[in-house]
Amino acid sequence: MYIPLNATGLAKAKRVAKKARATGGKKFNGTRELWLETLAGELSPAFEAAGVKLPPFHVSIGFPSTRALSNKGRVIGQCWPLDASTDGVAHVFVSPLLDNDRLVGVLLHELCHAVLMRGPVEDRPKPHGKEFRKLATAIGLNAEQPKVANEPNEFLAETIKLAVQKVGRCPHAPLDASKLGKRKKSDECRFLKLVCACEEPRILRTTRKVVDQGLEESAMRGEDESTAIRCEICDSPFVWLAEVKTT
Repeated sequence: MYIPLNATGLAKAKRVAKKARATGGKKFNGTRELWLETLAGELSPAFEAAGVKLPPFHVSIGFPSTRALSNKGRVIGQCWPLDASTDGVAHVFVSPLLDNDRLVGVLLHELCHAVLMRGPVEDRPKPHGKEFRKLATAIGLNAEQPKVANEPNEFLAETIKLAVQKVGRCPHAPLDASKLGKRKKSDECRFLKLVCACEEPRILRTTRKVVDQGLEESAMRGEDESTAIRCEICDSPFVWLAEVKTT
């Protein structure tokens, strides 16, 4: 059910939602992806009211291709354009880190991209330009900051509630990125800092693997050196000074 963006429509939505909540909410019998597709179908009148039609699309609960787990500027949704798909259909990804309340807003944001990505690449508008902002605002997203325009306004939020009451709750449990922990780099991910005996020592950075190979070769020759790498100027071996993290 699509609710017009006016006070009358909002009042009607609240009455219907209150009645639906009193009967208890059902759970959707299907996959999360099918749930998102079904919700998009229920909300397609919002796009039609804005003068556009939703194109065919695939949707997946999955991590975007960049900054999906970043603590700063995390990407929570992504729309791959039609020409990037072998079947010519836009593919939308919605992050599994999102809870049920945010899934639909991000989906609608990405579907705005899917609408605007049709046509030749050179004719497409900027990803979050004025055309995107106009469309996002028209369907009911708060688009003051287009890049993060995934929060529905009061009217769209009530429409979403009605659609969820009709379709059922999403069978989704969000992931908690904080439980992954920080991956500790092994010693193989560090450079060793070596110096020679020159008056102005030359600095060499290399891996432990290279140094170990050099020590093995030195031992085979009966040499007792810090490393098998020698300075071409002072003819002294480079000495291991410290470990340096890779950048």
